[in-house]
Amino acid sequence: MEQALWSQICTPDELGWLHEHNAAARLGTVLFSAKETAYKAVHPFIRTVLEFSDVELRIDAERQVFSCQVLHPAGAALPELSGHYRELPECVMTLISDSPGDGPVTDDRLVAPGHSLD
Repeated sequence: MEQALWSQICTPDELGWLHEHNAAARLGTVLFSAKETAYKAVHPFIRTVLEFSDVELRIDAERQVFSCQVLHPAGAALPELSGHYRELPECVMTLISDSPGDGPVTDDRLVAPGHSLD
């Protein structure tokens, strides 16, 4: 994702993190994908349209994991969500869960049949 779009997708804290870490465009794409994944995960429960600013992420780029909090009042009762991401040559894949106790997601659980992470 182009850096010019970051201000439309990111909260001020997320923008600060991206700039502090001299993040490549790829991490902007991770943020976008993770926010979209979070929206799809929580919408059936809160039935509210969320803006990108209604979801805030904290990313651990070394481990390729993130945590996500819905900031919108409709999501106040939701737990903090945790997720994993994988950067593949042509795309970024994100997976989200409501349970931090799920443990690490192994690469083979994220690979579509007939594809490889190599």
